[in-house]
Amino acid sequence: MLIVVQSEAFDLGAEVSAFSAGVRGAGAVVSFTGLVRDEGGALSGMEIEHYPGMTEKAIRGIADYDAPKWTYSVRVISNQIDRATWRNTLTYRLFPRLTVGVEYNPLDGDVGPLVNFVALTETSKRPALIVGTSSDRIGTPEGRSFYATLSKDLTESTGLPISPYVGYSYGQFDDHGRVIGGVNVNFNDWVQGQAIYDGQKVHPMLNFSFGRHQLGVLFAQGKNPGVSYSISF
Repeated sequence: MLIVVQSEAFDLGAEVSAFSAGVRGAGAVVSFTGLVRDEGGALSGMEIEHYPGMTEKAIRGIADYDAPKWTYSVRVISNQIDRATWRNTLTYRLFPRLTVGVEYNPLDGDVGPLVNFVALTETSKRPALIVGTSSDRIGTPEGRSFYATLSKDLTESTGLPISPYVGYSYGQFDDHGRVIGGVNVNFNDWVQGQAIYDGQKVHPMLNFSFGRHQLGVLFAQGKNPGVSYSISF
């Protein structure tokens, strides 16, 4: 899904043609063009004040409301203990800001809850606050982690498609809290890069999105290759 808010002029015909080229086999393509009423000549101008990055996110959130709510994911990583070698998750988006689910690691028989809640949405002046729980960091044989992170899209302020985050995570396995962080890089609508720091190790990832499907390549602890796949429905 491509959502763009811009002040520059664009060619509607060219945009519709480009969209049509990417949906071959569709029975129809419908577009809408809105015009501002001049109120009998009384209108001399119109102004809109907004923060482009946040506006696009808000519109995308509205569009995502009716998007698929279930997501199944599977991840396989080499040279890991049983729990981290093969991971399956099934999540359900209860509300636009709340996702719950279950995690199952077959080789270890480990089952646990997943929760992700956007406590504060991002604005032009503040980062988003996200809290949740999942299995403890990669490499731990048991235990859950409970985390809180602050993230901010810096595309508008830096001109770079990056969204860094920083936070704090408490892990049950070693009964210890750690500072965590990372950065997301949106190369385009189909390719996203990510570097995750879990408080001990860095795990780089590269994800490729194809509609409801996403395929990922990762290097756990920066060296052990793995793959992931998810589908939303």
